[in-house]
Amino acid sequence: MNFVGTECNSALSYVETYPRYRGLCGHGMQFRAIVRRDISALSGARTFLQTLEKLDVAGQLIGKVFRVGGKFLKPILNPISKKIKFALAEGVQFAQRIEFKLPNNLYCGIPYLEIKLRDRLKALTANEIKKLEDDIARQLNDPNIPVDENGNKLLELDIDGEKVPAVVGTNEGLDKIDDGVGVNGVGKLGLLSKLDNFLNLKKWVYSLDDLADSRLISKLEDYITANPTKLQKLEAVLNAPVLKNQEWDNLEKVFDAFKKAEAKGLSVGHKKFPAVDDEGSGSFVLKNAKQYQAEASGDAALSLEKASTSWDNIDDAGKLIDRKYGHGTSVFNQVDDGFGGKIISVKNQTRANSIIEQATRQVNAAGGTQIKWEISTELGAKGIKKLFDESDNILLKNIEVVFIPQIKIIP
Repeated sequence: MNFVGTECNSALSYVETYPRYRGLCGHGMQFRAIVRRDISALSGARTFLQTLEKLDVAGQLIGKVFRVGGKFLKPILNPISKKIKFALAEGVQFAQRIEFKLPNNLYCGIPYLEIKLRDRLKALTANEIKKLEDDIARQLNDPNIPVDENGNKLLELDIDGEKVPAVVGTNEGLDKIDDGVGVNGVGKLGLLSKLDNFLNLKKWVYSLDDLADSRLISKLEDYITANPTKLQKLEAVLNAPVLKNQEWDNLEKVFDAFKKAEAKGLSVGHKKFPAVDDEGSGSFVLKNAKQYQAEASGDAALSLEKASTSWDNIDDAGKLIDRKYGHGTSVFNQVDDGFGGKIISVKNQTRANSIIEQATRQVNAAGGTQIKWEISTELGAKGIKKLFDESDNILLKNIEVVFIPQIKIIP
């Protein structure tokens, strides 16, 4: 039987999520043969899609996308969430986004194969645009129109008597529609073309995969387009560990921290951890100190810096985070008070003085920005909180001190 290519492929991918076929997913030829045999028992690909629509919401959504999107759009199913993502079919491009006057900063993208449609869209009159705006507004109120996981809505417009699919969404949502090659059909190649003078950035982008890393490529594209003057700074951040014969562990987390730091007037640095031997208690402490740092920021070597003072992380609200591994019995004693409570005292005064000195530097450099210390031991958190509360420097009392246990212990 003859299948419409995208319908057949998406249908085959879709049914993999159902129990009847799940056990065969690792046996490609056998799986495909059985599914095709089952499909062949129906009257055709469209009949098969109608059958899928009876199974669940995702099946219904896929059927609607095929009917409205036709040869222009294909649905890509997330087998875990059962949500779909709109993607352009091979060879299809988006016409330049039409800035209709739509609510909530929405834009309309119209996929096309033929140049004449693109040219026709450019020649729309004011009256024609107003008519399309009214039609879009009406369709957006329909709760049954297909919506993908990025909030993009699939509509059908009438242009010169021809039904034309259109996707309405935010700029961010439309940016995530790709053709299986990369973001907006360009992928990392388009991004690389902007990075001729930035070798480390170029090396990083070149290492990315157009499909697997499409979200990250999109983030980079958006940021670089909006902030071309910050490329030199970002390049320096990526190069910082190279100067120490090291490398970042998680460049995406470093990039995220860089964006937050720039918004708060901070800089991003690279701190070099001591070499870790394979044996001994020192090895255990170093490995787990590094692990504890990484669990917060994504890269243990990240350092957020201001006025020659550093922190380990910055949260989404801009709060400066410092992480302390241990700092329990190595710094403090804890004994029963005889009444069901605990008495905490300083065991190592040198370490305690160092904690106070660091905290003082931080509150002076932060300039009013909130600071939070996260401690891996409960005793350490209580002891440090006590030090701050009893300090003559009232600013230290504003530092939030919390106990956050380590998630993964490295043996």
